[in-house]
Amino acid sequence: MAFNNYAILRLNLFASPMSIPVFRYIITRTPAIMFSRVVPGRIGHAAACCIILMSAFWSIQTLSGMTWQLIKHSTGAATGQDTPAPMPPLPSKQHQGPSPEHILQSGSPTPDYSAFEKHLNYHQGQQYSPGLSHRPDLPGHTASPLNPLADFPKKVWHIDIGNQVDEEALRHTKTWQEKNPSFRQEFITGTNAETFVSKHFSDRPELLNPFLKIGSPILRADILRHLILLAEGGVYADLDVDCRRPVADWIPEQYKDKVSIVVGLEMDFPDRNYVSMASWTIYARPGNRKFEQVLLSIYDRLNKLAESHNATLATIGTDVARIVKNDVIVTTGPEAFTRAMFDGIGIDTNTQCDMRNATDLKEPLLLSDVLILPINSFGDGQLHSHSGEPGRGEVLVHHNFKGSWLPAVDKKRSLDAMETLDEQLS
Repeated sequence: MAFNNYAILRLNLFASPMSIPVFRYIITRTPAIMFSRVVPGRIGHAAACCIILMSAFWSIQTLSGMTWQLIKHSTGAATGQDTPAPMPPLPSKQHQGPSPEHILQSGSPTPDYSAFEKHLNYHQGQQYSPGLSHRPDLPGHTASPLNPLADFPKKVWHIDIGNQVDEEALRHTKTWQEKNPSFRQEFITGTNAETFVSKHFSDRPELLNPFLKIGSPILRADILRHLILLAEGGVYADLDVDCRRPVADWIPEQYKDKVSIVVGLEMDFPDRNYVSMASWTIYARPGNRKFEQVLLSIYDRLNKLAESHNATLATIGTDVARIVKNDVIVTTGPEAFTRAMFDGIGIDTNTQCDMRNATDLKEPLLLSDVLILPINSFGDGQLHSHSGEPGRGEVLVHHNFKGSWLPAVDKKRSLDAMETLDEQLS
């Protein structure tokens, strides 16, 4: 007996409503009686008895819930089995860790996520380390069951440090919506910055209080971008940065499940073993602890800079205690950002990771969970660092160097002076 088109054939005749036992018995007994009268003799009686027995079997089968199966094997032959069809196996619970909902118990101001982090890293094939960049206790962190890292939020953040969103800035920021129509744009201003930071870091005084004390809008803007990305993630872009390629294209396919932060170089001087990560555009998942490293390093540098000017966090960078461009770059800008990032990578990898690991880049480089892009990706159009040369990465954004913050500080930038100041503040 072969069945060419069915893997399982259930002989459950007379389906609902004909599956009711009494109704099934009646409709089978009636033709049996008629058959016995049409065909006289023993043959008719025997046929009638067979039909009646079949009706009785179907009635018992319905009441017991048993279903006869004919199961096709690979040879095409079918074999009968008098057992119910097996239920599909339940998903294995092996190695399932606690859920965030289980760990985040109501009324607990500082939930313990260590078990959840261990679970996430277990499925990532990594040995648990407190230095790894998972931070589900920060707002906005939602981990995917298939990917222990939080998803990259579809948000683009801009900071306006002093009502500078003019028509030119709007032309630049509009490019982000044009290239990424599914992304939401957020503008943080001097009015709502403190509200945003206080909301997200009320339980982190070491990150919140120094920010609230700072009086310089320039220094605040530098710090605010890292607080934003730590809290909610997404893309941060200065007001004078154009988007040239959709954000979805920024991470090569082979790195998509390994990257938490995407940065691009703004300077690349192999002869001096010096690189600088652009801080005008950063892309990150929420909750990465490297941003904590960046913020704490910046606060330390800023306190030292204030002391050197006999100033406080409230006065440094204002007319009371003026600073120059190099001060900003080294203390709160790309120099501080770059060195703190490499420190965080070194903690993750247990290595002495520094600028020498990322010089002369010609293709994206993954260090820990930080993807560093070559000079053209974020830093094209410059007169140094091989910017604009073929083979130095694809142009993803373009920085127009409007420099809206420059009138408040000395515009001169010197690499030697920056390195000297960096040694003093480190």
